[in-house]
Amino acid sequence: AGPLEVGEQNFGIIYCDNRVSRGVFSNEDVDLFRSMANQIAFGLQMAKSSEILVQKRELERDLQISTQVQ
Repeated sequence: AGPLEVGEQNFGIIYCDNRVSRGVFSNEDVDLFRSMANQIAFGLQMAKSSEILVQKRELERDLQISTQVQ
């Protein structure tokens, strides 16, 4: 399992398992897995930041429209 986190922000965990055999993952596999988890977490952070930005722009637009109406 690897954390999906960027800085203090935690998005969850990612888990990879082989139920047939133990010890099938090498250190390189684990490093790759961690790198993938970091990239996934970064992508999630970027998506969340983009969503917040879109919401902020919509609120600013609504505020501007309501100011013009009054």
